[in-house]
Formats: sequence, structure tokens, C-alpha cells
Amino acid sequence: MTNSMSVQARQEMLVRIQEKYLPSDWKRKSQLLDGFIAATGYDRKHAIKLLNRDISKPIQNRNRGRPLRYDEVVVKVLEMLWHAGNQI
Repeated sequence: MTNSMSVQARQEMLVRIQEKYLPSDWKRKSQLLDGFIAATGYDRKHAIKLLNRDISKPIQNRNRGRPLRYDEVVVKVLEMLWHAGNQI
């Protein structure tokens, strides 16, 4: 099932439901969570993480992966050799 809800609409819904979700008991949380999942199409665990996180703190992009090993000049030469070797 595809969801046609925009990202902004999901964010607004998250804020509104989170206000009710955090102070609720576990039965009410389960009901709110089920409705949030049905409306947004999120996976259950992802929805729980979103509802429990602090929205006032911005999400920091972590620098993932290994650091670059070669500069642009070396990459260009390696690409030339790769194409010369029939991209093997």
C-alpha cells in the first residue's frame, strides 16, 4: 500500500500525536501508535522511535563511511585506467 501523505503533513501529524502519546499509559499509546501507523505507513518500530524522540533537538547528520583516500587528480587517473581496462 503506497501512502500519498506529504512529508510536511506527516511531520505535523507527528507533532500533534506526540503531545498525546508521551504522557499516556501504554494502552492509549498502543491505540495512538496504531492510528499513526495506519495514517503514515511507517513501520511500527520506526514510528515508536519518532514518537519518543525529542523534536526540539535537530537531527544531526553523521558523517558515515570511510574518509576519502584519494584526491580528484588520482581519481581521474584511476577512472582513465578503469575505462582503458574495459571497466573490469
